[in-house]
This record gives sequence, structure tokens and C-alpha cells, in this order.
Amino acid sequence: MPGLTTGVGQLTNGAQRVGNGLNQLAANGNTLTTGNTQLANGNQQLASGAQQLANGANQVTVADQTIQSGNQTLATKLGPAAKQGQVNPSKLTYQQIAKPVTTTHSDSDQAANNGTGMAPYMLSVSLFVGALAFNMMFDLYTPRKHPQSAFEWWCSKAILVLVFALMESTIMLGLMMRIDALTPIHPFATWLVLILTALLFMTIVAWLNLVFGKAGAFFSMVLLVLQLGGSAGTYPIQLTGRFFQMIHPWLPMSHSVSGLRQTLMTGNSVLGELGILALILVLFVAFTGLFFMRRYPRLAQIDFDDPVALKATQSKLATHIQRRLRAKASDEPDAH
Repeated sequence: MPGLTTGVGQLTNGAQRVGNGLNQLAANGNTLTTGNTQLANGNQQLASGAQQLANGANQVTVADQTIQSGNQTLATKLGPAAKQGQVNPSKLTYQQIAKPVTTTHSDSDQAANNGTGMAPYMLSVSLFVGALAFNMMFDLYTPRKHPQSAFEWWCSKAILVLVFALMESTIMLGLMMRIDALTPIHPFATWLVLILTALLFMTIVAWLNLVFGKAGAFFSMVLLVLQLGGSAGTYPIQLTGRFFQMIHPWLPMSHSVSGLRQTLMTGNSVLGELGILALILVLFVAFTGLFFMRRYPRLAQIDFDDPVALKATQSKLATHIQRRLRAKASDEPDAH
């Protein structure tokens, strides 16, 4: 009985252990199933890799055969190639090896000397100085006789400007070509640019003097100084300050210098510069004509033989001076 009791206890414990094992097996059944699936997939991948390895081995075999064939071809051709590659060097051969590349130089700017290079800038400056001198020597406001209309008044002054511009442009270009040996690529185009530039500068300076009187001469000098620095006549505009780079496209001398460079040295088309200069000229001619139209009614209402009264019609400052003179003249008889 004691042995039977002990055996029954062991049987009970074993049964519990078997039950626990069955529970664990049931709990891990899904994991076991997933592992079997992964194992099957791995076997398929292994088979695929083995197939790729076999294909690669076949490609290696083919490549090895190609290399062997290439080695045989190379061994066969090296002998004849060595014979054909024999060189009998000469002085020319050495020069070709030492200097395999040759360079060529072409200059689009046909400036023979520094004077030719500076000519566009100095010609433009000379024309502007000529405009200043002309307006100092000639009165472009006072008419010689009483004009019948504002247009007749303007024409009488415009003819002087046109004649002077033609004369100074022609004489200056002729002396430069005759004495200084200036040789423009396009002489006629150079002459046109000079005439147009001279007319433009004369018109601008004349308009400033007509509108602002003596102060107009000061404004003309300021404009000249700005153009000296901003026209890119001496150095490229990229080497100047930002202020001059900003005003460069708006300065008339910038376009005259560029146009003269085209006609004197590079030989390129100058139509663009001529168009800009002509546009600015038309604009200031219109301003000048408007000035004479506005002043003509004043001119018709005064005594034409009175120079003080005539001058007073030009600007407000002159009108103020004329009134003071008249007031002083009227006070002197009362004092007597």
C-alpha cells in the first residue's frame, strides 16, 4: 500500500507536468507554425540564390573564355603593331610633343595707340565745352528784331546752334584726321555721331541757360562733372562707384562715347547709340520750343527797345530786378 500510494502521487505529478506541457504547446503553436513558414520561405530563397550562383558561374566561364580569346588576339597583334609604331623622330616631332596646342589672338578693337583709345571720351568732352563756350559768347534769348511768332523766334536761334554744331564737328574731325592721324573705321558715321552729339549738348546747355539764367551755367558745369565720372570714357564703368554706375545709362555723354568707340575702333553698328542721342535731342528741342512759346506773350507786351524790360521776360529773377529798377526810377523824381 505505501508503494502504491507513492506511485499514485508520482503519477499525479506526472499528469500535471504533461498538462502544463500541453498548455505550453498550445500557446506556442502559432509561433511554431510561423517558424515553419519562415523556414519554407528561406528554403525557396536559398534555392533561388543557388540558381543565381549557377548562372553567375556560367557567366564567369564565358568571360574567362573571352579573356583567353582576347589574350590570344593581343599576343598576335602586338608584333605587327610594334613594327608599325616605330617613329623616326625629327625636330618637328619634338616641337609637336613639347607644344601640342597652338594659340591664335584676335583683337576686335582696332585702337592703334592710346590717343585713339581716348579719342571718343575727349571728343565728347570737347563738344560739351564748346557748347558752354558758345552759350557764354552768344545770347540765345534776345531776338535781333521783334519776332512775328514764337516759332520764328526759336528758328532764329536754332539756326545759330545748327551752324555752330556743324562747323565745330567738321573742323574737329578734320583736324584730328589730318594732324593727329586719327583713322576711323567708319568716317561718315563718326561725323554723324559728332554732329548729333554737338547738337544735343548745345541744346541741353542752351535750355539750362534759358530757363535758369546765370544759374543754368552752374547746372551745366555740374552736368559736365557728372558725365566726366559716369560716362566710362577713361575706365570701364564696372571700376567706378555705385553712384556713377546708376547714372551711367542716363547720361548723354555715355552714349556718345560708346557710339564713337563703335565708329572709330570696333566697327560695330552704331544705330542704337544714334537712336538714343536723337531721342534725347528731340526731347530737349521740344523743351526749348515750349520755353519760347511761353515767353512770347511777355515779349509782345513790352517795349522791345528797352533792354531791361526785354531781359526781365526771361526768368523770375530778372523780372524782380526789373521791378526794383523801375521802383527806384519812380522814387527819384518824387524826391526832387
